Amino acid sequence: MPGQIGLPALSERAQALRFATWQQAMERNVSGQTASWTDSSQLRGSIAPIETVNSTTEGWCRDYEEVIAAADKRYRVVGIACRKPGPRWLVLDVRAFNEAGLVP
Repeated sequence: MPGQIGLPALSERAQALRFATWQQAMERNVSGQTASWTDSSQLRGSIAPIETVNSTTEGWCRDYEEVIAAADKRYRVVGIACRKPGPRWLVLDVRAFNEAGLVP
């Protein structure tokens, strides 16, 4: 996701922390419960599932919100992910925002 939708470039360690936290939050957190990760004082993030629905075509899906703080900028990601066997969550739709609004 970083770079592709206007998010900051993340180190391999930060990407691993973000991904593990995101998967855990999607699988275990109740709606509105935030999970956080920290790579350094300058780079951290949080993920919160918002709503869970059971789709007839995709199975269990969740809307979520993610915030990444990199140095003095904040990025907001909203998306929809659905649960796949494993259990793994797969992003179906995502939109990124920065302090100025939607990232093109």
